[in-house]
Amino acid sequence: MENKIDLSIIIPVYNVEKYILNCLKSIYSNINHNLIFEVILINDGSTDNSLKLLQDFINEFNYNNLKLISQENKGASEARNKGLDNSKGENIWFIDADDYIEKDSLSTIENHLKSSDSNYVLKFSYNVINNDEIIKNNYDYLKETPLYFEGYEFVLRHKPSFLWTTILKRSVIEQYDLRFIKGIKNIEDLEFNTRYFYYHYKVKQIDKVLYNYVDNGNSTSRFISDEHLLKLASDSYIVHKSLKNFSQQLTGRNKEIIDTIIQHSVMGFFFSLYNRPYKYSTISHYLKIYKNEGFLPVKNFEKMNKKMYLFVTFLNSPFFSLYLKLTRRN
Repeated sequence: MENKIDLSIIIPVYNVEKYILNCLKSIYSNINHNLIFEVILINDGSTDNSLKLLQDFINEFNYNNLKLISQENKGASEARNKGLDNSKGENIWFIDADDYIEKDSLSTIENHLKSSDSNYVLKFSYNVINNDEIIKNNYDYLKETPLYFEGYEFVLRHKPSFLWTTILKRSVIEQYDLRFIKGIKNIEDLEFNTRYFYYHYKVKQIDKVLYNYVDNGNSTSRFISDEHLLKLASDSYIVHKSLKNFSQQLTGRNKEIIDTIIQHSVMGFFFSLYNRPYKYSTISHYLKIYKNEGFLPVKNFEKMNKKMYLFVTFLNSPFFSLYLKLTRRN
């Protein structure tokens, strides 16, 4: 009889030769626990030395809970889907290959899974690391430890766009056939999490760092070639359409919450268009589409601060397009 696997750690790998071994070592140096886990590595068509490093690591240590799968480059969304399809754990942790976990992460997760509130999603804090130094932590907002949520208001408060700060339940993912949109490389985690937490809204937050996000400047969203800019814009539109379609199936307070998430994200999308070197023709194209499909004008939404309010006022005015027309290349 096959042993139960408590946790599947799914790691998309694409051109991360500088970081992937540190990520794996941080996982396998977590020794003070009895958690039964597996690690699923999805090599997403890496063109650097990542694949060889993974093969050498596997040959050297021969861990029986480490699986490597290779595919042609399809992006992180499809790599994560492949990981889900090939994993067996009752719980899922998505980790990025250029990040690493704390030395007591797995024991903390094990304690949660053995607790009376194991049916809750476990949410935890993270550090932002640059040049091996902590430049930011993410637990200032927590007022209680643990902090429990038993409603979809959690999504409105936290807009959970990071996958790696939560331990998700496979049963929920499979019951509602949740997968990442194929081909998407931008805000795909917001789309996935917004739907996941609609179905599983019981969350326990702990004021403890389990994860280290490495700010290495190589994120897909930071590339600024015209091709990448167009891809990021197209992905954002696809995600907004998906969330709007989801919202239209709902009523009442839950619909209000998703509509707020959409409004906030649309604002962020146009701020990105404004803040990055997009051509005027591209911005004008999306202004027209978003107006025609009812995303614009952006309405005032919950949790809007003064800076957001000023930008939304500018975005909703005719001066936004005029200013960009006068200052941008066509």
